[in-house]
Amino acid sequence: IKNDNYTMTYFHPRDFDPKQPILDDISLARRFKSYFNLSKSYVKLRQIVYDFNFVDMNDAVKTINWDKVPIVNLDLKSNNK
Repeated sequence: IKNDNYTMTYFHPRDFDPKQPILDDISLARRFKSYFNLSKSYVKLRQIVYDFNFVDMNDAVKTINWDKVPIVNLDLKSNNK
């Protein structure tokens, strides 16, 4: 939603490990998404941390007006009729 003034994100340690084993039984698309340019992910994270302000979850809970956060229906079953 373009008018939000916050974004929540999560990074998994494997997102930064170019030496992790590559799984054989995954699709080409998943392989690309999971492994392409892993060696550059840490540099990209450093740039994101430099460019934006972050708070931890405790501070987010205190500062976000949860009554004004829109509820988004992510029920994919109902969207695929």
